Amino acid sequence: MDKLSDKQLRDGKLMFAHYDTDHDGKLSLEEAKEALVALGVTVDNIHRFDLRKTGTLELGPFLRAVAQGFETTELTGSHLKLAFADWDTSGEGYITPKQIKHLMQQGGYPPGITEADINELIQVADDNGDGKLSLQEMSQLLMG
Repeated sequence: MDKLSDKQLRDGKLMFAHYDTDHDGKLSLEEAKEALVALGVTVDNIHRFDLRKTGTLELGPFLRAVAQGFETTELTGSHLKLAFADWDTSGEGYITPKQIKHLMQQGGYPPGITEADINELIQVADDNGDGKLSLQEMSQLLMG
C-alpha cells in the first residue's frame, strides 16, 4: 500500500469499514464500487481485484483498487493540465472557440466542423457563460 498517502490509506480503511455493514471483512463488488465512488476515484473492471473469484474484496485487494484509482485520477488530472497548457496558446488561462477549432483541425477531426458546433461544445461546459473554457470547466467536461 506504499502508493497511498497516510490520509488516503486511512480514508480507504474507513470507507471499507463503513460499507462492510455485516462486519465480515469483505465487500461485495457492488459495495466496493460504491465505496470507491465515495472516495472520489474510478476503477475500471473492479473484478480484476477479486483474485479468488468470490465476488467480494477483502481489505487488501480493496486498498490496491483504491491505490490504482488515486493513481489514475492523479495521472489523468496531470495530463489534462499539460494538455490544457498546450491548448491555451495565448497563455491567458482559457481556451477560445478559435483555439478549439484550430486544435480540432490539426487533430484531423471532420473538416466541416462549424463555429456553431464548437460553440455548442463550449456551451455544455461553460459554467460562467463567458464563451471560453477554463481549466476547471475543461476538467469538469472531460473527467466529470
